[in-house]
Amino acid sequence: MRGWAEEEWLELLADLMAGPVTELPVEPLARQLIRTFDGVACAFGTPRERAAPTVVEVVEWIAPGPGALLVKRVHLATRPAGTVVAWNCAHQLGVPLSPDGYRAFVLGRHVEFADREIELGKRIRRLIVGLDQQARRFAADRDAGTANARITPREQAVLGELARGVTAAVISRRLGISERTVHKHLEHIYGKLDVTDRLSAVLRAREAGLIAAR
Repeated sequence: MRGWAEEEWLELLADLMAGPVTELPVEPLARQLIRTFDGVACAFGTPRERAAPTVVEVVEWIAPGPGALLVKRVHLATRPAGTVVAWNCAHQLGVPLSPDGYRAFVLGRHVEFADREIELGKRIRRLIVGLDQQARRFAADRDAGTANARITPREQAVLGELARGVTAAVISRRLGISERTVHKHLEHIYGKLDVTDRLSAVLRAREAGLIAAR
């Protein structure tokens, strides 16, 4: 194991965190994992939908040979680990970012990982999880500010009624507007929150602080 591994990780994270990070910088982290552990391939998987976490979008970086440029590809799988096996990597090191393991980095190589490398992987995981949490907080703050700036007071009222689970007819009576106007407000709300249905709108609005969480 190279003695400079941990120092390189600290320098990388310091560079990445120099500005507001609103999305996990997956590729630089995958490349550094390959470099640190002399990996053959590194995959990162993230669920396509919250309702169906077993469908994972996997991004791979493969090192065809020493000194060669990494090859990148994207595909769907049931778990990110499966893609590393496909490249004949007998040994894997996982860096999970979620308890269920579906959102994770998986590093593959032909040589077994030593105990000291596994311990280093655990320390690196804590660094990546911390970076991921910071990115999520920045993204949530940004989205909340954007959503609050774009949602009108009338749309806010419709969202509040929507969170109570009432129909468009009930909303129209309570707010004194026509059902057609309610549906028009809903259409605008869906577009601004980047969702396609009522449940997703309520969940996104709660995440953005537009309506109170129950």
